Amino acid sequence: MDGNKEMNEREVNKKETDEQEKIERELTPRERMEQIVAELEEEHRKEKELTRPAYWRGLMTGFLICAFLALVMMVSVNTIVKKKSNQPYKVIDTSGSQATIDDIESKLSSLEELVNQYYYYTDKVDMNVIADQIYRAYMSGLKDKYAAYYTKDEMTQRMESVNGSYCGIGAVVSQNDNKEVIVIQPYENSPAEQAGLKQGDIILSIDGTSLAGMTLDEAVSLVKGEEGSSAVFKVKREENEFEVDIVRKQVAVPTVTSEMKEGNVGYVYISSFELTTVDQFTQAVDKLIEDGAKGIVFDLRNNGGGALDAVIDMLDYLLPEGLLMYVEDKYDNRQNYTSDKECVNQEIPMAVLINDKSASASEVFTGALQDYERAKIFGTKSYGKGVVQNLIPLSDGSGIKMTIAEYFTPKGRNFDGNGIDPDETVELPTEEEAYDERGVLKEGYDTQLNRAVEYIKEQTTE
Repeated sequence: MDGNKEMNEREVNKKETDEQEKIERELTPRERMEQIVAELEEEHRKEKELTRPAYWRGLMTGFLICAFLALVMMVSVNTIVKKKSNQPYKVIDTSGSQATIDDIESKLSSLEELVNQYYYYTDKVDMNVIADQIYRAYMSGLKDKYAAYYTKDEMTQRMESVNGSYCGIGAVVSQNDNKEVIVIQPYENSPAEQAGLKQGDIILSIDGTSLAGMTLDEAVSLVKGEEGSSAVFKVKREENEFEVDIVRKQVAVPTVTSEMKEGNVGYVYISSFELTTVDQFTQAVDKLIEDGAKGIVFDLRNNGGGALDAVIDMLDYLLPEGLLMYVEDKYDNRQNYTSDKECVNQEIPMAVLINDKSASASEVFTGALQDYERAKIFGTKSYGKGVVQNLIPLSDGSGIKMTIAEYFTPKGRNFDGNGIDPDETVELPTEEEAYDERGVLKEGYDTQLNRAVEYIKEQTTE
């Protein structure tokens, strides 16, 4: 059966071949050529149909491959950058020991290198600002709540405060709700008072420079100037505007006010202890005694302290010869401050008013009078600042302040953190009717002052 099948297939193939040869023999050369051309064209058409989809498929495949490679490269680069930025930048490790200045400088150099390399806003970096912040941080790191670093401008203002004087027009100014510079009070006999400035006047401009939009510090810097220099102040008073020429001069800031209370009891309020306070204080006390004061009340409430030299001179004026106070530094070195024989009449009774804002030099003043039993203390416990700070100027105009010693009263009491207890505690009234709309005690409602005045009267009638 298989043999017959193979014979039949050979006969069919032979028959097809014979018919093809017969056809080819029957074609002329021209016809044969045309047939070949037609076959070639058909093959080309079929090849083109097959190639066109392959071309587009190839193009798309190539595009996707390129996109994929680009994505891989981006991810790789991003990963490299992240790995680089997340790797700890090598610096000196001082976690297990005390850092030295060299260690600090080395780490600062590393920080600067990183900022220069990566920080986006490098063009906005102000190295002077950074330097001042570093110095502030150094002083803050001392963990001394009274330590501070002052820039050149801040040091100038600080020295003016300590000295109690400055060169200007002699007026207290502030800003109202509209940010206008308003005169709160011209000092007595000051250039401002002599020029006719009054409480409530608004300073609009100085020498043509408008104060609108300025901070209070910026405005005050224009108000101040060299001694003898003049400036044209444009002032608004109610609805009227006018200009006045004011010549600047050295002005002593008033820190002492005084008056005679009922029953010839002298009253002296000391707002702070500055170098100019001493003369103001002695003049006030002398004037009260001259006017017949039977006793004197010294009000130190809300007085945060000031210059040690000032309070020593004031105590020397009030107390007889002896130890006024002493200080001890970290080396146990002791410095005594004493008074001489000359002082006011020791028969005149005295009283002192203090509260929780009476601090430092105020406590030195109070503690000495209390130890000598020269005055009776009324009010509430004082703040408790019994440490000495030194203000040290630096050659570039800046400066620092830090604690250098502790205060002790004549009897050896250190009141740092403890305060000074009054001999008689007297609280202020709590009812609303005792205060005006500004929160200030109305006349006659000051229970602490009333008690001190009463005490003086008691001493003079015995």
